[in-house]
Amino acid sequence: MGGDWLGRYQPGHPDVSADAEDVLPDGLRFVGYRPGFLDADRVLAAVAEEQDGEDNRNLLLEAHTLRPTAEVTYSATTCCDPLALGDGTWLTSHSNDTLRRWRTA
Repeated sequence: MGGDWLGRYQPGHPDVSADAEDVLPDGLRFVGYRPGFLDADRVLAAVAEEQDGEDNRNLLLEAHTLRPTAEVTYSATTCCDPLALGDGTWLTSHSNDTLRRWRTA
């Protein structure tokens, strides 16, 4: 995670990188330490104004361009650094030692 950029490297395919200033709303940057493939077509990544903030937002990115397609909203919780599992689901961990598994509707 570069903060100012995000890259996708896959053997046999062209490398793709996205600069935060080109693809994210003003003032946001890529944060967290584990953006990942939600599935073959989507990447889940955390974004915020600062790396170690507690107000991170989670975005779904189109896997081939790394451009945002949707923002994930959670009911009554937030997650600073989600973990995509590659099967269409992801995990979030919380300060009270709770682990939650999510999927898009």
